[in-house]
Amino acid sequence: MLKRIASIAVVGVFLFSLSGCASAGRHRNMEMQGLRNQISVLEAQIQSKDEEINNLKDNLASVKEAPSLVVSHKAVAEVKSRPNVKQIQMALRNAGYNPGAVDGK
Repeated sequence: MLKRIASIAVVGVFLFSLSGCASAGRHRNMEMQGLRNQISVLEAQIQSKDEEINNLKDNLASVKEAPSLVVSHKAVAEVKSRPNVKQIQMALRNAGYNPGAVDGK
């Protein structure tokens, strides 16, 4: 009789351990819902970025179609000429760096 009760208890404990905790299913459902929410947020962010990309493409296309900007002769001359060492040293000093004495060397 005692063996029978013990075997029934072992089988009962075994079946209970297979069924799991009652809150485990709820926890899994909440975790799944949280993941679904994260997916929704990420999809919304992707859609927003896609719209931003399309707007940038449209702006780029309109800039390419716009008449070219006229560059003044002075700006072209500044780009073509190289600054001398003294000018670079002065620019560094004005930017807050210490290049040493402004001597052009």
